[in-house]
Amino acid sequence: MNGSGNNDFLGQPRRNIEAALEASEEQFRLLVEGVKDYAIFMLDVEGHIITWNQGAQRIKGYETEEILGEHFSIFYTDEDVERGRPDEVLRVAAADGRYEEEGLRVRKDGSTFWAHVLITALRDEQGNLRGFTKVTRDITARKEAEERERMLAREQAAREQATNILESISDAFFAVDHEWHLTYVNHMAEELWGRPREELLGKNLWGELPQTEGSESYRQIRRAMEEGIVTEFEEVFPVFDTWIAGRAYPSQEGLSVYFRDVTERKQAEQERARLAAIVESSDDVIISKTLEGIITSWNKGAEKTYGYSAEEAVGQPVSMLVPPERPNEIPRILESLRRGEKIDHFETVRMTKDGRRLDISLTVSPIRNSAGDIVGAATIARDITERKRMQEAMWQAREAERQRIARDLHDGVLQDLSYTTAAIRLIKLDAEGTALEGELQKVGDTILSAAQGLRAAVYNLRLADELDQPLPRLLESLVERTREMARGQQIELEVKEGFPSSPLGNASMELLRIVQEALANARRHSGARSVLVSLRAEGDELVVAEVTDDGRGFEPDAAPGVGLRSMQERAISLGGELTIESEPGKGTRVRVQMPMPRRG
Repeated sequence: MNGSGNNDFLGQPRRNIEAALEASEEQFRLLVEGVKDYAIFMLDVEGHIITWNQGAQRIKGYETEEILGEHFSIFYTDEDVERGRPDEVLRVAAADGRYEEEGLRVRKDGSTFWAHVLITALRDEQGNLRGFTKVTRDITARKEAEERERMLAREQAAREQATNILESISDAFFAVDHEWHLTYVNHMAEELWGRPREELLGKNLWGELPQTEGSESYRQIRRAMEEGIVTEFEEVFPVFDTWIAGRAYPSQEGLSVYFRDVTERKQAEQERARLAAIVESSDDVIISKTLEGIITSWNKGAEKTYGYSAEEAVGQPVSMLVPPERPNEIPRILESLRRGEKIDHFETVRMTKDGRRLDISLTVSPIRNSAGDIVGAATIARDITERKRMQEAMWQAREAERQRIARDLHDGVLQDLSYTTAAIRLIKLDAEGTALEGELQKVGDTILSAAQGLRAAVYNLRLADELDQPLPRLLESLVERTREMARGQQIELEVKEGFPSSPLGNASMELLRIVQEALANARRHSGARSVLVSLRAEGDELVVAEVTDDGRGFEPDAAPGVGLRSMQERAISLGGELTIESEPGKGTRVRVQMPMPRRG
């Protein structure tokens, strides 16, 4: 009895606790099942649904009896299922204790909605995974509100962008509604009209600009509104006596008009007309041609100089004026023009209609269209035949003086420098081991350097006297002198087999000058260790000379110097072509090719 009573006494609190827990669990179950704004349900460890509340039924659309036992992946889109998203979500929740995200979910009827999802892993006292709770809230309304805000922001940004564009364009712009009330005026229109937009907006266009009535712009703007078509106008604007050009565009809201001050353009057109009259009356040859070399204009000076009338010349290739021994001259000039280069005072020879040859000085400039593209060339030519005759007489006089100076320098100054160098060497032997020895060495080096420079100058003075020598021999002499001035560089000459052994006349001098300039650049600026000069003939047609170094190179778009322009002009004068290839760190190659000079 006593023992039994004691057991009842101890058991009664436990039963009370268990009853209270059962009541609490029942209350919680009823609370969860009664929640309508949240889908709250449980999953087993594999993701199958084991409980279901009213909120889940309302949000998802499934009745309790039809959803229990189903896998929760039924709420995911096909794409998410294919990617294994449901299994990944449970794995993360099991590992981290919970998983939270926002994403699209699928209702029973196949429609989708935006959901905020929280999945929590459930474990027993031993830490074993027993399942998951899943709480889902429908946030579609919030997402739609956010999307509306984003769309409004985009629309506002688009309006601001349109305004920024209209305020940044160089055209004046205004817009009117169907009653001709001004709805927009940009800052350029303010400037051209001389009135602030605050005074204009909402006002009637024609009431504010009564002076325009009957003008071309008035007629075309009204026509655009009435007929619903785009119209154009160009006139001296009555309001401020300047030329304007514009277009009117109809729209659902009314009309948009763009216009600009074209006074400078009209003045330029008048200036072009004036220049055309000057060109036509000039005694100089002034012609234009296409980039294919077809003559498009021919002035009176051209008729007088060449003997062809405009009717005979226009439409013909400009090469009809070029002697047959200069077949590459026009193609080279046109190629330079395509690169945007101007040719100044290029002296050449042209043929007249009756076969006479004239010494001509040409200046050729690229012609650009309004977009800046090169579309042709303008040539100004002057007959310099008489001037050339005078120059020849002066040249002969200078040649005699040049030969005298070269002889005096070689026989006088160079000999004196040689004697001085020898004397210093003798004195240096006596001063060996003293401070004077170093000073004498510096003086000797200075005199030797001066002698080398003077020797090069004498060579240049005597070059014309050596043009009866074969080109390879002249190049060998040039390379040898360059070696003396570039002690730290290895400079080699390579003449390909079969190069003509006969002299090339005056062409040799121009070609030597080009090679000399290229060698000077390699010696002074390239930092090269080795330089190769090569010479070859390509059949009986071309002479090709190249100077290649292994120096520092330069960027392809580096600005050409005076020396480069001189080389290009010499190459063109030979009827040839100069090309330069270089790349930083990979050296430079200068290549000149010219037609083989006629011999005999």
